[in-house]
Amino acid sequence: MSSRYQQSRPSPAPRAVTTPKTKPLGRLTAERIILAAVEFVDREGLDKLTTRALAKDLDVEAMALYYYFKSKDALLDAITDWLERQAGARDTSGDWRARLHTMATAQITTALAHPRLAPLMASRRGRTDAVFANNEMALQCLKDAGLESIERVIWLQIYAAQVNGLALYFSAARTPPAEPPEIDSIHFPLVVEAIPVMRRLEPQDVVRTGLETLIDGIEKAAKQASSSAALA
Repeated sequence: MSSRYQQSRPSPAPRAVTTPKTKPLGRLTAERIILAAVEFVDREGLDKLTTRALAKDLDVEAMALYYYFKSKDALLDAITDWLERQAGARDTSGDWRARLHTMATAQITTALAHPRLAPLMASRRGRTDAVFANNEMALQCLKDAGLESIERVIWLQIYAAQVNGLALYFSAARTPPAEPPEIDSIHFPLVVEAIPVMRRLEPQDVVRTGLETLIDGIEKAAKQASSSAALA
């Protein structure tokens, strides 16, 4: 992460990674293309998203999309930016623990609402202003916890890994295999015992426990750093 984004300052308002041209092309807009792409992937899957397929959904020529997005890669960045704006915490009140918990929950909730798009949120990090804005808010929480620069960066990555991991795990569970495998109860008795419990658990129960454990770890690290500084 560059020093530009390590500095703690008020979080910038997320802006779209691709700005629409001032001259509209008929009834097409960048926002409409992004929303159509989100709907397409929700329905068909990320691997089926092509310029030609999306253009067919929009009832336009494929070349018309390039007026707004120069490549599929640019479109994927714009979709990721849209997702991250949906995941941006609306309520930034409370102490750092409450804010970090709210942010993480919003991120996971967005991924669960669009499970087939969740991989974009995990794989295309550090590419859009909305991602930077969410990272800025997380870094501010870590600063408020009492962590210094290097510790903030370390814990930001741990935080991102856990949140994205939970998001991907539960998003994958939203699209189970058509034919669940039969599990050998002789060789895997604990797995067989755990499956009905797993089916009863709600994702938010697991997420809450995971986030509380993570935030406790951040608080412990901040206290240890403070004690070390006092003894130095």
